[in-house]
Amino acid sequence: MAVDGLAGDHAHPTLTDAIFLDIVALDAVEADADAALEQLLVEERALGIVAEPVGRSIGHGGFIVGVPSDKRSIAAIQRGTMTDAHSYHFVEALTRRDLTAIRACPKSDLHTHGYLAANRDFVNVRTGHDIAPLTVPLASMDDMHAWVGTHVRPVFEGAAGRLLGFEAAFIQARHDGLTRLELGDDVWAITRGMGTAEELYHSIAELHRATAPDVEWIPQASMSRHCTIAALDNWLAPFLQLNLYKTIDLSGDEFAQPIENFVPLYRKAAAAGFRLKAHVGEWGTADDVWRAVELLELDEVQHGIAAAASPVVMRMLADHHIRLNICPTSNLMLGRVESIAAHPIRKLFDAGVRVTVNTDDVLVFGASVSDEFLALYDAGVFTAAELDTIRLNGLRD
Repeated sequence: MAVDGLAGDHAHPTLTDAIFLDIVALDAVEADADAALEQLLVEERALGIVAEPVGRSIGHGGFIVGVPSDKRSIAAIQRGTMTDAHSYHFVEALTRRDLTAIRACPKSDLHTHGYLAANRDFVNVRTGHDIAPLTVPLASMDDMHAWVGTHVRPVFEGAAGRLLGFEAAFIQARHDGLTRLELGDDVWAITRGMGTAEELYHSIAELHRATAPDVEWIPQASMSRHCTIAALDNWLAPFLQLNLYKTIDLSGDEFAQPIENFVPLYRKAAAAGFRLKAHVGEWGTADDVWRAVELLELDEVQHGIAAAASPVVMRMLADHHIRLNICPTSNLMLGRVESIAAHPIRKLFDAGVRVTVNTDDVLVFGASVSDEFLALYDAGVFTAAELDTIRLNGLRD
């Protein structure tokens, strides 16, 4: 797609991306945007770089020169989304498709599941088991649980195995350049030889300090929909009392039991100061997303992609600043989307919903956060500038 109104079909994408990156760099240091852009244009013409206009007239009478040939990038710049010291490098890394450079930029993973966030190579070295990720999409959560039960769970049996998985998860975070990681265990772990809720916390905290102390660790307590409410209430109680865990999540089969059943547990978590999250809208409907947000008073939704089917639900999410922590490759490999290019994250973003990019289970799906960003860029779902906005969404609550 050519830059609107000027360069026709002849704007060279390499040229426009290159000049765009120059503008981003200047914008970070110049208070007067008009003067900066005028100076840039003079310099580029002097160097013989600019052969024809490749910008679009906006705002105060100048041109944004060399904006990537996509209206969405122009809108992103107008919104002032390049707002941290790493934005320029992240955008440049994406346009060069440089995975190593993408990894060097701060990112978050706010949607993980214990040892399923582990680094494959580290696990292989420590255990001799090379857990190859899925290569063919599965048809259901039951299929995924069966696959994990066969290929992954046996490697992490017992308390020592689960702790190895957490160690490997912090190694993966460090390897991929994450600066924020939400990670924890199911509350029923205290029945599986992991000690008390406090002992479990300190075991994971020690691994965090030893392997990735520069990564902000957000301790999470998770609940499974498959467990009885009475059992969850009993197991959750000590997690709520400690003032150590920060978030609560609900995962598993969305249809295992009605969302109303979990309201008392979420009221207790809210009273304890937890940030409230739940898996919903991965397999269910937009109405399911609405009901979960309303009944559980959620701050965030894990997945939530079904909301894209309803403008009303998307408007509610945007108006209430509910963040959706989305996992594109997981959605693809579980048959929830036909392709990365067709992922509804684009529709959600355009509707003003705050979205982030995450892995779900990097050990299962084989895609790191950096891989996810690059896949969305390569598929043409977002411009580099828009992906930087999404990156920043995950670095602040």
